[in-house]
Amino acid sequence: MYAQIGSEDALAFPELLRGSIVRVNAELTREALKQVTAERSANLFLIQHDRGLNCCHIRVSGRGRIGTTSNQLPDARMEFRVPDEARVLGVADLEIRNLVAPRQPSVAKSLAKRWNPDVLPANPSQLGPLLRRARIETGLSFRAAAAKSRELADVMGDERYFTASGSLSDYETFNTPPRHFHKVITFCVIYSLSLNQIFQVLDLNLDEAGHEPIPDLLTGRPLSETAASADADRIEPPGLIPELAGQLGGVPFFLRSSLGVLCGLSRLSLKDFFWIGGSANTVHPYVKGAVLAVVNRQKKKPNDCASKPLWQQPLYLILKRDGTYLWGCCSQENDTLVIHTYRGGIHKREELRSRDAEVIGKVVSVARRL
Repeated sequence: MYAQIGSEDALAFPELLRGSIVRVNAELTREALKQVTAERSANLFLIQHDRGLNCCHIRVSGRGRIGTTSNQLPDARMEFRVPDEARVLGVADLEIRNLVAPRQPSVAKSLAKRWNPDVLPANPSQLGPLLRRARIETGLSFRAAAAKSRELADVMGDERYFTASGSLSDYETFNTPPRHFHKVITFCVIYSLSLNQIFQVLDLNLDEAGHEPIPDLLTGRPLSETAASADADRIEPPGLIPELAGQLGGVPFFLRSSLGVLCGLSRLSLKDFFWIGGSANTVHPYVKGAVLAVVNRQKKKPNDCASKPLWQQPLYLILKRDGTYLWGCCSQENDTLVIHTYRGGIHKREELRSRDAEVIGKVVSVARRL
């Protein structure tokens, strides 16, 4: 699953920034929890409690109890009973960090002081309670949810995706499944539900479906023998794409149309993407594990970064005369380009004459392994 760090989710700041998107792997939870100590976990966990979600480091505070930790901001060190008062949803293993205009998160008033956490409700077994819980967790009113369904219907060009606020209320009250599958898709989109969650409360098992392929005559595909022969002759070429897929895993579908918005670029091109996964040393402590970077090639003038905190310093991609690349925070001093790196955790300056280096652009987004 994927989660976006909210404006008041400050527990992992500055390791995670406001607006960052993290990938959460539930399969890593069991092994990662075994390594959690009474001080602090090595991994970042996504936890759910009665006041929402938080992505943070955790600690063991007793048998069957965990606590949250925050080293930078004055949030309360809360404790929860697991799984009654909190659920560990997974381990964050990838971050998509937006560097266009990084901002410091605020401290939520509800998290700034201790409270007695309520017991989490059990997973709903009916459609109505599932929809109600999902709507409340996303912070939507019926009217706001209906407005989102209108946007979906406009994008899909089909009125059957639109669901009025009164109908949304009826689905929560009467536990009646919709007659059109389009409404189910609408629930998944506006409430961030998986299709399997809805099928489970409707007593439908997805594992029992999909065992037989759609006949070739109905899909327009070539006949099976021809397709099998074509697959046997196909050779997967080595290169960046297979390596990138191996490093990052599958690409989430929501990035298909939103990546440009996240990067602040209206028109993205393959020329804006740079593979940096082969770098053995960390040029910046908050981009450790960086694999892929998106660069705004229109912004070539370095800003003075000496007066900014590390998490807010802009990063630039530099091409040297010998054809090698560098990236890091940099500044222009007369006819010299000064590049600041933190290899091995030590701040270093590398000075290059302007004619020996070219600023390719400003790094606006980074995908990094956690």
